[in-house]
Amino acid sequence: MGAFLRTAIDDNNLIRGAARIIAAPFTAPYPTSPDTLAQMIKLTSSGAQNDVQTLKCTGTPTGGTFTLRLYGDVTSAIKYNCTKEELEKALQELPSLGNNVKVEGSSFPAGELKVEFVSYRADEAQPLIELATNSMTGGTTPTVTITHTTVGAGEFDCVSPWFDLGATKTGCKITRNNTEDVFEVDQIYGDLDARPTNWTMTIVTALAEVTLAKLQIAWELGNTFIDSTPTTGPEEHLGVGLPTTYTHRRLAILYRRPNNLIRAVIFRRVVKMPQESDMTYMKSGEQIVLPVTFRALIDTTVGDQTQNIGEVVDQANE
Repeated sequence: MGAFLRTAIDDNNLIRGAARIIAAPFTAPYPTSPDTLAQMIKLTSSGAQNDVQTLKCTGTPTGGTFTLRLYGDVTSAIKYNCTKEELEKALQELPSLGNNVKVEGSSFPAGELKVEFVSYRADEAQPLIELATNSMTGGTTPTVTITHTTVGAGEFDCVSPWFDLGATKTGCKITRNNTEDVFEVDQIYGDLDARPTNWTMTIVTALAEVTLAKLQIAWELGNTFIDSTPTTGPEEHLGVGLPTTYTHRRLAILYRRPNNLIRAVIFRRVVKMPQESDMTYMKSGEQIVLPVTFRALIDTTVGDQTQNIGEVVDQANE
């Protein structure tokens, strides 16, 4: 016999906690059945793989050292004929890396050394290791080249062309509102009917990762490019202007419920909304965040008025 309880206390019904926000160009196909969610994020552990990079010494050096840069940190000097143990030790001494890397392969300069990111750095893409300084001598223009052997991936990484907008502060809020026309005949019966006239849906968040790519989205800025000519090292540039049009994107809010099933609120077409956004550099206090609000628009290629904004997709128990 049923009780007076008005909701089932299980992980499917009690939605709470943080969410993730991902986006794609509007030219990307809208994800449809079958495998709707798998068209946006990887959903199986078989999709997870460690990041592996190969270091190769060229130019046949006979002496000297080099250093490597990763996450903005630079290693101590590494010998031109280093072993895998010596390279591993130099990388593990980086404060942002520690024991989350292992090295295999043959000693320099003849061999190749493969760096695999493990433990805390496993199952995710890593930035390419950079050659910071080159003091190797002998041979013919000796240097160290670094290439991605395997680009790392996590189980829930985005599937291209979808990309993650990064960490947010205060979460993601979806708001739905509308105006209406009310029909009445006289004061005795009151309103006879009401019909919606204008629907609005917005997505509000604050991006906590202030990279140039995130700034480009939050402030509707131009393209980024790398200038490799400066003698002090490459520089990344982002154009700032006053555009007369908005960039159209696809957008999705993802939430992983405590039972590990995923809910996705998918929007077919969104644009940035007008919003003041401050970027204040302070000695202490709050970190810099970039508030941004997106407006959901109708996809005019979809004839079904119950589907032309998007949809909510729940992974269901089998």
